[in-house]
Amino acid sequence: MYRSHVGWTRETTYGSTSALGTRYIPVLSFDPGWEDELERVVDEGIRGAPSKDFAIYPGISKSRGGYSYHFYPDTCGIFLYGLFGGVLISTGTAGSTHLFGATDVPPSYTLADFHGAALGETIIRGALFERLDFAYSKNAGTLTAKPSFVGNASTQVAETTDSYSTDRPFMGWEATVSATASTAMNLRTLDFNLSIARPVFQIWGGSNTQTPNAFTVGTLEVTGSLTSYGTTFSELAAYQANSTGSLSVTLNDSTNSLIFTMSNVRFEKVTLDRGGDYSRWTTNFRALHNATDSGPATVSLSIASSCSF
Repeated sequence: MYRSHVGWTRETTYGSTSALGTRYIPVLSFDPGWEDELERVVDEGIRGAPSKDFAIYPGISKSRGGYSYHFYPDTCGIFLYGLFGGVLISTGTAGSTHLFGATDVPPSYTLADFHGAALGETIIRGALFERLDFAYSKNAGTLTAKPSFVGNASTQVAETTDSYSTDRPFMGWEATVSATASTAMNLRTLDFNLSIARPVFQIWGGSNTQTPNAFTVGTLEVTGSLTSYGTTFSELAAYQANSTGSLSVTLNDSTNSLIFTMSNVRFEKVTLDRGGDYSRWTTNFRALHNATDSGPATVSLSIASSCSF
C-alpha cells in the first residue's frame, strides 16, 4: 500500500499519451481508486439444447474511479481545470491567479496508478472529471478534494518515477465564510461541503474499437452544505423566506488562496442537529446561474508560482 503513487498528465489529444509533465499528488484514500467496466455480451441464441448461455463476447470498455486528496494549491488545480474547462490566468510578481468558471470543453487526462505490482503500472487514458467534492472542518484537518472520473479501460506500462511538490495543503481553520442570506452564519460556520458536477458522455462512434473515440459534457451543477453553531434562527429564517443571497468561502495561507464564489444561492433544506455537545444547523444550498459568475459559480486559485494546469 505505501508504495502506491498516482499521477495525472493532461492530454493534448483525447485518449493519447501526452508529453506534458505528470503531476503526482499524495493520495489520502482510494474511493475506490479505479475500476474497469468491461461489457460482456452473452449469446443466448437457441441451439436445440437445454441451455440458456452458449458464449460470451467482449463489448465496449471503459473505466471509472475516484481518489481523495489534501488540496495542494500548486497541483490540485488540475481538477478544477478538468471540470470547468475554462480558465482565465493572470500573472504577476507574486505568482499567478487562475479563475475557473467560464465553462468550455474540458481537457482529458492520463492517469498513472502504481500499486506495488511487480509487472508495472496501470495507465488509464482519456480520463475526464465528472465530479469534484470539497470538504473541510474548522477544528480538524485540511481542505480535501475528491475528483471522480470516467476514462478508457486500463492498460499496463513500466512503473513511472514519481516526484512531489513541497507546497502544503490548505487547513480548515484558514477558511472564512461570507453568506449574505444569513450573515450570522459567517463566524459560526464549522463545516463546509461543496460538489461541482458535470456529466460526461463517452461516445463510441464508427471507429471499430472497444474504447470511446469522442466525448461530450453536460451542464454544470453546484450544490453543497454548511454546518454552523446553532445560536440563532437566521439559517432557518432564510430558508423559510427563500432568501436570495451570495456565498463565498475563502481559504488563505498567506502565500496561496482559494476562493469559492456563488453569487446567487438558495437554501434548499435546513435541519437541526442536537447529536453532539451543542446544537448545529446543517444548511443545504444550491448555486443558481447568474450574470456575475456567468454560471452557477467561480473558483479563484492564486498560487506563488506561474504555471498552467
